[in-house]
Formats: sequence, structure tokens, C-alpha cells
Amino acid sequence: MTPEQLTVWTGQGPVYFGKYNPSEGAAASGFMVGLYPVGCGTPTLTTSLSVEKTTLKETCSGARSTLVEKITARNLEVSLGLQQFAPRTLARALFGESVLQSAGSVTDEALPKLSAGDVFVLQHPDVTNVQLRAGSTDLVQDTDWEIIDARHGTGRLLVDAGTEPILATYNYGEYVNIPAMTSTNIETGILFAGINDDGVRARIMIPRVSLALNGAINWISEEATTLEFSGSALFVPELQSDAIYGGLMRVSMI
Repeated sequence: MTPEQLTVWTGQGPVYFGKYNPSEGAAASGFMVGLYPVGCGTPTLTTSLSVEKTTLKETCSGARSTLVEKITARNLEVSLGLQQFAPRTLARALFGESVLQSAGSVTDEALPKLSAGDVFVLQHPDVTNVQLRAGSTDLVQDTDWEIIDARHGTGRLLVDAGTEPILATYNYGEYVNIPAMTSTNIETGILFAGINDDGVRARIMIPRVSLALNGAINWISEEATTLEFSGSALFVPELQSDAIYGGLMRVSMI
């Protein structure tokens, strides 16, 4: 593509998330490491540029017209919406880390005090071979208690089991756990491999964005839930003298 070539941009293409890491990354790739595709349901990706200015008024004409206008700051805001996402991307929205919990088993997990009709939830989901006992007395499934949803690890006590603590023993399958609000905001690197209807391509690289969830997560919805992320692009000191990157964002039209 040449600087004079015209195009009408109606682009799409994959978006990749990574982490800004100047110690492990390379300058040629904007110090981004661990890049991965966020999914194919990305309806929006926007960048908004703004500048802050100060002016000096002239004093010769009596009209105090603007004599000098000076840019004092440049800002770049990034936002994107995701309708398809993996647990590791959801973890970023929740300020947490996604952890793969291996399958295992639990012996004598203490349940809260329960009365007949009360619902209980086990510590782990996707459970099998669940056994309950009150003290030394085994409780009979579907007589004394029942499983509501084994995948969610929920059950219900059907009869009063006395004053002895109720203990659960069970197996559970592999799952992903996200402890929310346990991490600071991760500086995210963004790569967009855009392609236009006419075959023109745009590669956008933003090495360092203070990206965070902007808005709510709709957990109950008849339509696809969108994770709305937004944040400010942060200056990359290591690239401040790099003519290709420019310190904030690089756009390559191909």
C-alpha cells in the first residue's frame, strides 16, 4: 500500500491480548509477551486520540486573539467489546487470574448447619460419588438428601439430620477457578490484525494499555453478553526514540 492509496475502512480481524513485559519482551514486538487470540466475537475496537493545549494571547491588536497554541499533553484511549472470550480474558475483567484446578477428591468437607429443605453448595463443582454423613451416621441419597445439580455442586437436605455436623466426601472434575478482585490491573498489550473488504490490511499494535472492565457483566441475558473494556494507552519509555513505534501506538497499513 502507498500513502496515496484510498480505502473505505470496514475492517474486521482477530484481536490478540498480551502482557507488557520489558524484561522478557523484545523491542521489535513492542515488549509484548504471551499473545493469544481473544476470540472471534469482537464487535468493536476503537482508539480515541485527544490533546490538551495551552494558548498565549496577543496584546497588539486589543482583541486578545490567539497568538500561540501549544500542545501540553497527548492522550490515547482504547476500548473494545468482546462477545466471545476465554476464562483467562474474563479473569482480566474481574481483576483476577484464571487457575486450572486439577481433578481431585475431598474427604469430610464440613457443611453449614442445615434444616430440612435447605440447599447446600460444595466447595468444588462438577462432583461425583457424593456421600454425606451426620456424625457417624451415613445419610442416604434421595431419602435424606438429594443432588440438585452435580455440575454446580449443589444439593438439598430432605430431612432434619439432628445436631451432629454434616460432612461431605466426593470427587470433582477439572475446572477453571477465578478468585475475583485479587490482582492489580494488568498492563495489557493489544495486537489487531485487521483486514478490509477490499483486501487492505491494518496492523495495530498498542504495547501498553491500562485496560479494565468498563460497565457491568450481564450474567443473565437472552442475548450474547459483551465484556466492555477500556483504558488509557501508557507511554513506553523503551520506545520513546523508536521512529517506528512512537511510544504509544503503531499502525501499519498493508
